[in-house]
Amino acid sequence: MPDENDLLIQNWLYKSDRALKATKNLLNTDDLEAAQNRLYYSIFYTVSALAQSKGFITSKHGQLIGWFNREFVKTGIITKEKARIYKIAFKYRQESDYEPDFIPNKELLETLLTEAIELIEEIKHYLSV
Repeated sequence: MPDENDLLIQNWLYKSDRALKATKNLLNTDDLEAAQNRLYYSIFYTVSALAQSKGFITSKHGQLIGWFNREFVKTGIITKEKARIYKIAFKYRQESDYEPDFIPNKELLETLLTEAIELIEEIKHYLSV
């Protein structure tokens, strides 16, 4: 029977899967601002599951990014090339949410989605999910 920590990890991954599905649906309907948001959160939720597995708990986006970079990217567990999508998605999500003149680019979002899926799958593999 899974313990509480395992259930929390599974919940983060469930949220990630839902956000990825929403990203794809929103891209199909050209709701690009919402797709940008869901794309970022699909990564955030997956990295939150990873952090939960290591006992690192935070609700701060910058802290989670810093922890991920320190513990997984700088150590070589996750390559810089694969991890860069997390920082890019965060930047674009902030611009999309807070800058009134920001217009998301559908083709770029589709490319970012592919990269996000690759990172998420690598993290899930690390977690053996």
